[in-house]
Amino acid sequence: VPLVFVDALYWMKRRATPAMERADAYLIENYPGVDERLAALPLPHAQRIGPILLEVAATPTPLAPLLVNVGGASSPDLKPGENTTYPQRIVDLIDDIAHRRDLPVVDVAMGSAAAASVEPRVRARPVTLPQPEYLARLEGASVLLTAPGLNAPLEAFRAGVPVAWLPPQNLTQVFHLMDYVRAGLAPERLTLTALCPSFSAEALMLEADGTAAVLGALASLNDAAWAGVTHEVDRQITACLRDPGARVHRQREWLNALGPNGAQAVADAVRAVTR
Repeated sequence: VPLVFVDALYWMKRRATPAMERADAYLIENYPGVDERLAALPLPHAQRIGPILLEVAATPTPLAPLLVNVGGASSPDLKPGENTTYPQRIVDLIDDIAHRRDLPVVDVAMGSAAAASVEPRVRARPVTLPQPEYLARLEGASVLLTAPGLNAPLEAFRAGVPVAWLPPQNLTQVFHLMDYVRAGLAPERLTLTALCPSFSAEALMLEADGTAAVLGALASLNDAAWAGVTHEVDRQITACLRDPGARVHRQREWLNALGPNGAQAVADAVRAVTR
């Protein structure tokens, strides 16, 4: 069976697998830490490519100035309504901020499983959006407030939308946020080590173990800690609205340093093995 392996998280790879070694094409999405992992876990046949981003043809949809993205918020280790209340916490946080700023109802984009676990509030409601609609809303937003994942921030960087940040909700987001902090793009006060000094995790640990550590740290945060998160999020939104140009410039520089859009390289690799 022809195999094209597109690896968005090679910087967290613990070991080589048969699929990695036997792939007809192995494409590594560039990101901080890839150099170090390639030195420790070399793959001579691998091709490094830039971030894989969908080209947007849709007309921007001008809606409320704030768009919020929690991401899928669900995985085999992350079960909204069972072992995590993160989506509900964020909806409550947005409702608080929307009341303070006298905003209309703010949509909080998330996966369908997460949305089903959340009770909407007066000015914050969970929604699950098809990708074209989400990207159209992003293009028309004044600020994106997002969990520190990979695709959502990079899509906003590409679209020229200033980004404000939420705390991480899983293992990969812990390290994504730390990378954004080191780049001067995000505040250190929202890292889990700042919110929960006893928290500890390693990028190469098992995903299930790392996510369990993250969930434990989030569960330990009391209402006062979440009030501090709300204050920091509100401060970021103000900063994004006050001086969007400088923030957008730094974001675009960081994105450009990762290389050009890798989507064409993936398409070429697929065509090459299916001819």
